[in-house]
Amino acid sequence: MLSISFFILLTPALLFGVEISIITSQELPIYEKTYEGFNNVYKGETRRYDLKGDLMESEKVVRQIKEQPPELIVAIGLLAATVAKENFRKTPIVFCSVFNPERYSLVGDYITGITLNTPVIETLSQIRNLFPDARKIGVLYDPRKNRRTLKQTENLGKTMGFSLIKQKVTSEMDLPNAIRSILVKADLLWIIPDSTILTSDAIDYILMNSFEDRIPIVTFSEDLVKKGALVAFSPDYVSIGEQAARLVLSILSGKKPDNLFIQPAEKNRLIINQKIANKLGLKLNTEAIDFDTEVVIYE
Repeated sequence: MLSISFFILLTPALLFGVEISIITSQELPIYEKTYEGFNNVYKGETRRYDLKGDLMESEKVVRQIKEQPPELIVAIGLLAATVAKENFRKTPIVFCSVFNPERYSLVGDYITGITLNTPVIETLSQIRNLFPDARKIGVLYDPRKNRRTLKQTENLGKTMGFSLIKQKVTSEMDLPNAIRSILVKADLLWIIPDSTILTSDAIDYILMNSFEDRIPIVTFSEDLVKKGALVAFSPDYVSIGEQAARLVLSILSGKKPDNLFIQPAEKNRLIINQKIANKLGLKLNTEAIDFDTEVVIYE
């Protein structure tokens, strides 16, 4: 990968006369942080469009972009990425703040980006550091969406001394039996990105039952920590925006998107709900966390 200093030196020549479009799925804090990070690095001309989380709005945005075709599109969020991929097949696209891009076919000759998925081995390593006595990790999952992730986790877990307690959930109707079964067996519950599990009612039910059974929850989302999960390993969204900007500069320097692999986030954050830790009587060994991970504690 080219160095950041190289990009900074190259930027004035690259950006003269170049215009890119930035499409945001909707107004969310994580997307605004991503946009902020992008602007920290990229100093060229941009046009920004907001889909407002609405497919009808996307038709209007697509028309507007086609009236002034850009050299490149940056898509922030899944809706923005899928709309860009479907409507601009010959325009280079850099997506960011997207989970499981392969599942949504965000691959091809003209597309690359930054995935929100933290490598499983990194998450398991952090769990081992924070919870050295934990051996049984409970996971709720929809096999239609996360079968591959669970298989990889199970294989890696065995090499690291973990056993995975898996429970399938294909609808909210499955949740009561699944959560009862998992909480009597697991040392902790790991909530992964899975839209079947991540409904408002399902999350409230999971949080309530796990707290009553004194089972800590490890997840990927700062919002879930605010709601009552114990710990989240979350990407740094500002850093993701900066990383996406460096990909854009690399493409503008002549590299084709298909020669640039989809990348995981370079920086992560450990977010802890200290109130939940206190109520569960847990003291977390944050000193064991990797040095390049920012630690955020909600008191």
